[in-house]
Amino acid sequence: MIAMIPHHDKPLKAGWFLLTFAFIFVLWFTAASRADTIHVDRSFHWMQYNKDKFKNPNPPPNSNPPGHPLNPYQTVAEGIAAANPRDVISVLSGYYPEKLSINKRLTITAASGAVTIGECRQNPKPGDLIKPEDAHFTVNSKESLISALKAAKPGNIIYISNGAEINLNGEKESIGIPEGVILASGRGDKLKEGALLSVGEHREEQRYIFKINGSNVRITGIRFRGPDFSPDASRLAGCLISDGNHENLEIDHNEFYGWPVAAIEIRNNSKDKCSLGTVHIHDNYFHHNLGYKSAWYWTYTFGYGVAVYAAYALIEKNVFDQNRHAIAAGVNRPKEGYEARWNVVLDKNDCCEKLVTSGSHSFDVHPPGGGYFMIRENAFLYGGREGVAIRGKPVEGAFVLNNTFTQPKSAIRSWKKAVTQENVYGNLVVRDNDYEVNHQHELAFGDFDGDGGTDVFWAEGRNWWVSRRGKIVWLHLNSSTNVLKELAFGDFDGNDTTDVFKTHNGWWYVSWNGTSGWRALNNSNVELKNVAFGDFDGDGKTDVFRVHVNENGETEWQVSYAGASSWETIKTMNSSTLGLKDLAFGDFNGDGTTDVFYTGPENFRWSVSWSGRSQWRVLFAQSGRPGIPLNHLAFGHFNDDKSTDVYFSNADGKVWHVWSSGTNRLTFLEKIETPRERLHFGDFNGDGMTDAFMPMAVPPIFMSTIWQVSYGATSDWEQVNASFAKDY
Repeated sequence: MIAMIPHHDKPLKAGWFLLTFAFIFVLWFTAASRADTIHVDRSFHWMQYNKDKFKNPNPPPNSNPPGHPLNPYQTVAEGIAAANPRDVISVLSGYYPEKLSINKRLTITAASGAVTIGECRQNPKPGDLIKPEDAHFTVNSKESLISALKAAKPGNIIYISNGAEINLNGEKESIGIPEGVILASGRGDKLKEGALLSVGEHREEQRYIFKINGSNVRITGIRFRGPDFSPDASRLAGCLISDGNHENLEIDHNEFYGWPVAAIEIRNNSKDKCSLGTVHIHDNYFHHNLGYKSAWYWTYTFGYGVAVYAAYALIEKNVFDQNRHAIAAGVNRPKEGYEARWNVVLDKNDCCEKLVTSGSHSFDVHPPGGGYFMIRENAFLYGGREGVAIRGKPVEGAFVLNNTFTQPKSAIRSWKKAVTQENVYGNLVVRDNDYEVNHQHELAFGDFDGDGGTDVFWAEGRNWWVSRRGKIVWLHLNSSTNVLKELAFGDFDGNDTTDVFKTHNGWWYVSWNGTSGWRALNNSNVELKNVAFGDFDGDGKTDVFRVHVNENGETEWQVSYAGASSWETIKTMNSSTLGLKDLAFGDFNGDGTTDVFYTGPENFRWSVSWSGRSQWRVLFAQSGRPGIPLNHLAFGHFNDDKSTDVYFSNADGKVWHVWSSGTNRLTFLEKIETPRERLHFGDFNGDGMTDAFMPMAVPPIFMSTIWQVSYGATSDWEQVNASFAKDY
């Protein structure tokens, strides 16, 4: 049993550790003469290390640089692998699936009972994308679907035609999904929506529409629409249930909405917490599962995205929005729980005012408290009730670690707090969370899947998410605590996908495609605020640009090619008052290299330095017209030539023009009457031309936002994130 730690959020002091943690074992290994093996299961919890000692003075390539401590919580395996001789590692509780060969002299301490020996599954490999050509059965109707499910054998794939809409009304019993079968459609494959399976009515004996009847079942890429989106629902309907000792279940890339009971229920599959990974629920979108109004008590109940009863499940990388509870468990079994990681709970907006007094907290543990719960690295944007409510005392413990909450840590009303425990207290660890944080409206843009269209990027404080072309609901991209102000974007390897860039402690890092871990790109003390980006040699890779004053007082423009080379001076000026904030960048002559742009503050005169190497040249000017500030300008390809055009507004920000560098002509735009600060730009339909993008708050609830695009920045506004709010 795990030794519990008191409920607090401050780092534990060394003295407290000495009193609390039993010294379990000390390993002294000599690097040259001996290699022993330590066998722990998977890293179910985290480890703590001495930050002052736990540094790598000689990092290998693409590793953490000198003076850059590793994350404060790592897996046991990662900590041991990265540790230096004589480092001290304190394990709070741990599991790891593979044996670890250690040939270092280490000191490892652990709380009594924290390390469990044996085989565990935490990180199951997600299944591959299912294509139509992989199918043994292809169906597009209710009759063909049910027939295929009855005929399918273990190992068979049933593919529901992408875009098919199938009404499942009229069935008297739950539709069975046999053992070993994959039920799939296209959601998750680029911009495909997937098949839509719906019910508008149901029978009480058919409380769940689908029932999993065995192990090794996967359900992927399907939209499941339930019968009722109202919190006043009077019909008990759920979508999918697994009731029994079923292993290797994977439910991924689906959309579940309109289910008053639960979208997914996992029941009677309890072994121990090591079995979490045998039920893997990931990359789904759960929304508008608002619950049921009880006729007996006139209170609200159910309304779950995922419910876990007498079972364990791994729930990760999902988007939850407007569910009474995103996740619920803990009814009455000691062997019951879940690990929830890398999920986001969006703001419930105005849907749930009735539910606030009926317990609409996001992650729920029912009394008496269940068995084991690990809640880590999630973002909770709904602040109407608690982010996490533990309504009892879990037998093995509940751990709430490294999450981001919009709620405060403490509040006069307990249900306004981020985390609460009710009824019976104890066995709860709450550590290293961030409170009263909301990065919901901080967006960036890039092509993260390489399809030629601009995607929307969001860093909420614990994870990165991407919406493909702004049309598909958030997909998990990576786990990172870096938020937008700490990041920049470019294609540093020239593979036509966007990478993420940051600076930290004298090093530059890149996350390739936004999906890899941080990789060391270059050793430089120049910080993010002092650099810009472009392709100054035309090789298709993003370079890093800076303005530098040398020892002679001369201003130099310098470039680090692909962010990996040393600085090269491309232009020297004897005297210049222009800083980085005065400059913009684009390819104004269409030669494939980035030019440097400047607009004068007093006169309407635009100047360019070709490739950042030539003297200033007049790009465009109009006499007698006042200058336009740089923050009133935008740059892109607003016509079909290859050169950068300038998109700009008058001083009031409401009358827009576009200047074409190819024709040297101004065009007045009638469609756009929006201040520059509200606009973003990108190619959201992949046609090679720049579009205008505008997030638009829906009154009176500011947090409710739709996204609109003006294609070519000349068309009428069109809502693009329709899948965020479809059919309800």
